[in-house]
Amino acid sequence: MLEELLGNLEGRLTEEKEVVSDDLVFLINSKIKPLVPIKKDQIFVRAMFLVSDEVNSYGGCFPSDEHENLVYLLVDSPVLVGHKKDKLPIARNFKADLISKEGHSWIKVWFYWLKSSEGAVSLKENIDHGIYKECSLGFLFEFPECSICGQDMRYCEHIPFKTYPQNGRVTQAYFNYRKIKKVLETSLVYRGAVPNTSLTRELIYQKHECKEDLCGLKRLYREVVEGSLKKMGLKNQVRLAGSIKDKGYSDHKVDIICKPELREKIISLLPASYQDKVNFIPDESETSKKPKEEDAVSPLIFIPPTKPFKSEKVSNEFFFLDDLNFSSGEFIVEPKYDGVRCQIHRKEEKIEIFTDNGESIKNKFADLIKHFLQSQNRSFILDGELVRYRGKTRLSYRDVFEFVQKNDFLFDSHFKYKVFDILFLNGRDLTKIPLAQRKKILEDSFSENEFFNAVRFEKVSGDKITDVVEKVSTSEGALIKESNSGYFDSKDWYKWKRGLQLDVLVTRAMRNKGGTFNYLCAVGSEKKPLILGSTYSTNIQANPGDILRVQIDYLDKENDGFSWHAPKVLDKRVDKKEPDPVSILHRMIRERDLRFERKKKERFVLQEHFWEESKHHHLRFEKKEIAAGLTLFKLNLSELERGKRFLCDWKDEQDLKWVDFEREIRPEDYKGNSNRDSVAHIKISDQGEYEILKEEKDFFSFRIVGETLDGVYLIRKVRLNGSLRWLFWKKRD
Repeated sequence: MLEELLGNLEGRLTEEKEVVSDDLVFLINSKIKPLVPIKKDQIFVRAMFLVSDEVNSYGGCFPSDEHENLVYLLVDSPVLVGHKKDKLPIARNFKADLISKEGHSWIKVWFYWLKSSEGAVSLKENIDHGIYKECSLGFLFEFPECSICGQDMRYCEHIPFKTYPQNGRVTQAYFNYRKIKKVLETSLVYRGAVPNTSLTRELIYQKHECKEDLCGLKRLYREVVEGSLKKMGLKNQVRLAGSIKDKGYSDHKVDIICKPELREKIISLLPASYQDKVNFIPDESETSKKPKEEDAVSPLIFIPPTKPFKSEKVSNEFFFLDDLNFSSGEFIVEPKYDGVRCQIHRKEEKIEIFTDNGESIKNKFADLIKHFLQSQNRSFILDGELVRYRGKTRLSYRDVFEFVQKNDFLFDSHFKYKVFDILFLNGRDLTKIPLAQRKKILEDSFSENEFFNAVRFEKVSGDKITDVVEKVSTSEGALIKESNSGYFDSKDWYKWKRGLQLDVLVTRAMRNKGGTFNYLCAVGSEKKPLILGSTYSTNIQANPGDILRVQIDYLDKENDGFSWHAPKVLDKRVDKKEPDPVSILHRMIRERDLRFERKKKERFVLQEHFWEESKHHHLRFEKKEIAAGLTLFKLNLSELERGKRFLCDWKDEQDLKWVDFEREIRPEDYKGNSNRDSVAHIKISDQGEYEILKEEKDFFSFRIVGETLDGVYLIRKVRLNGSLRWLFWKKRD
């Protein structure tokens, strides 16, 4: 879908002598790669402030978390006049960058054209003297996200520029341009819609008042430093910090985080003028504090807690019960709680409480400390979950976190420490003995009360796990551990999550006009993050670098990446420092596909219903003892395959006989309809199996496997011309 944004341009003209810098020429030759390299005396260069995060006159907005993708797509795109695609480009965009201007996020775009080309001087004069004052962007995007509900604005109840109550305030609706696929062109045009954009002759990358000769080159430090590191093959072994990371330019001290042994090599290979402009910070992120197998644990010294194994290639997390098919072995199944995991250490009269990132929170829980000081056990290390209750109702992780971090006190709430493991007791390290024995020691050594209880668990053989997990699990899921596993045997521990949940890294945050937030998120390592997309709007505040827990409806593989659907932010995870690895996504896809293959399939049929020159289709689904389905009007299968939406009527609770119906229907068989006087025909044109992926009041998602229909199909109720209708379409990859 092509949407054009037109920008109202104010020429900002300066009178100084125009000079095209060596840096700009370098960028043109490296980014555009002309057959004959450009020289600086051959070109004119101008820049435009093209896109901001303000709402335009169409009711659309480029949210700031989409700007980085646009910056990438704008490079090497053509500049036209009036979007006339029958004419050759007059110029070419060679650089785009993110800037802040008048309190908004903007994209600045640099473009060039040859002095020797026809009309080159005229184009320059028309821009510089205010004749050409507006520009626009032609692009392709897929999803107009409603600012109120986060759904597709073409089909939700909200209308751009109308106001709706939201979070106790009246908010004007607009839509965000999401899933931008391609920039077609930028163009000089007669009228625009985006407020306060402008053309400029200011060609430096970033305002910087420094008088040093180095800055006189008008270089962007980030590009020089990162370019040098890449050339050395060290880009993935170092990180940039400080102003170079936060602002895109340097205050003459670039912080480089790296291993100490790389310091001299980096200095020797940087440009000479940069060698005294860098600070080095030792990178200790890979130094593990986890005790080695031969090391004994000791109270009051934090022990990084063991969790089910996750890596970039392998994960012990499961999302579907059907996949818990351990054929042998003995396991312990215990509920997973939505609290703050912590260790309680005692050594004589000293008590310490550590969160799972090593933060001490002992000052928050005086009653808990008092209880454990009364224990007859003089030294111990317990591993468990702090859970908050109101009455008998368990509250969420966020409620615990707000108390720990903000002293958020609820007079009618209380905490309970739910212990699932013991690592040390009265001078004895227990981490190497089997889990089943550790559970028995825990049960025999501590008595339960209002502050403390050992987590209930069940022993089960591998072939019985599914039934037990369903019974034991909470709304969060369950943990499955081999009964003979030691404490540090993470590969013998497994997690089943109820629902598809991901721990994701915030790479960009955007505040909406209504006071809510959207976040661009990724999984994988910090060095190689894989962007998943933006979340639905949420009241939860987070910053780039934070970890969010997000629940999704389902996940799809798209080319070299993934796309998530209905990503709802559950909470911010201060107890986690890394997002889930990419292997989690592969497991979700693999488990879903295997689950579909294993489960009992239900049948669908697609039927053609025609008489004389009239024709429509029925799509019917078996649902136990009845059939349900759609009557589709003017269905064109080739257009359906390309993603076109078709009007339909939903018909529920039909007789199951219609699924196999295929014959003539004579006029006398039409009950209650005397207008039909011709023979009708119903013919089965496709059939196969289906699975419901999601079912809500006004929305259905199906996976259909047939000869003609094959993929994920969606059905949604929409309001058209004042009436509620249903739309049917295929989700495109």
